[in-house]
Amino acid sequence: MPPLARQDLCERHEKGVLHKHQRALHKYSLMKRQMMSAAAQNREPESVEQLESRIVEQENAIQTMELRNYFSLYCLHQETQLIHVYLPLTSHILRAFVNSQIQGHKEMSKVWNDLRPKLSCLFAGPHSALTPPCSPPEDGLCPH
Repeated sequence: MPPLARQDLCERHEKGVLHKHQRALHKYSLMKRQMMSAAAQNREPESVEQLESRIVEQENAIQTMELRNYFSLYCLHQETQLIHVYLPLTSHILRAFVNSQIQGHKEMSKVWNDLRPKLSCLFAGPHSALTPPCSPPEDGLCPH
C-alpha cells in the first residue's frame, strides 16, 4: 500500500473513533476520582448515587466506543487487504488505459494529417486570412 494511503487510513482511525475513545476514558477516570473523593468526604447518598449512575453511563459509553474501535480497526484491516489485492489489477487497468489513449491519439493524428492537404487551399499562404478561398474543383476536393 502506498505510504500516503496507509497514512490516510491511520489518520481517519486516530482522529475518529480512537480519539473519542480516549476522551471517554479520560472522562471516566475523572468521574472515578470524584467518586472516591465523595466517598472519602462522606457526602449525602443522593449525590453519590447520581455520581454512580453517571459512572455506569460512562462505562456503557466506553464499552460502545471500544466496540466501535474494534470495528474501525477491522475495517482498516479489510481496506488494507483490498488495496493489496487490487493494486496489481489497477496497474494493469492503468496500462491498458494509457495504451488505448496512445492508440486513439495516433488514429486522430492520422485523421488530422489526412485532412490537412484537403484543407490546404483554405490556408494557401503563411498569413492568408485575407486571400479569397480557391474555387472548389468538380470532385469537391482541393487539387493538392
